[in-house]
Amino acid sequence: MSGLDQLHYATHTTAFALTWLIVQVIVMACVTTELIRHYLARGTRGRYIMTTIVRTLTVPAILVKMVDIVLDVADKSWLNLVIDIVITAFLIMKWYWTKDDDNWWKGRGKKLGLWARRTFTRSSRTAAQAA
Repeated sequence: MSGLDQLHYATHTTAFALTWLIVQVIVMACVTTELIRHYLARGTRGRYIMTTIVRTLTVPAILVKMVDIVLDVADKSWLNLVIDIVITAFLIMKWYWTKDDDNWWKGRGKKLGLWARRTFTRSSRTAAQAA
């Protein structure tokens, strides 16, 4: 069996189908929360929660759809390829456009980076002192 035949067989197993179903539910949850967020007023708790959910789910959804695009190219499923490219473009645009809203992740990147830097430099200093 060639590599493409093995890929085709692997993408048609039950375990793969169930995993992919769960991933597609995450993508749809991201799109749905984005639609709900659009109709809520700025500064409200509902919009804050929906923006946090969108920002959290969008990056994994984009990565999954990119893998789906690669699988569609390998499987020569051109209609699914076009649909997945459109969905991925929508997710990337929405991820880019939701940066201005307030959400739980805003400012957390710097805080997490500082925490990681302090934690890992402390452990390396301790290891250097022990030697």
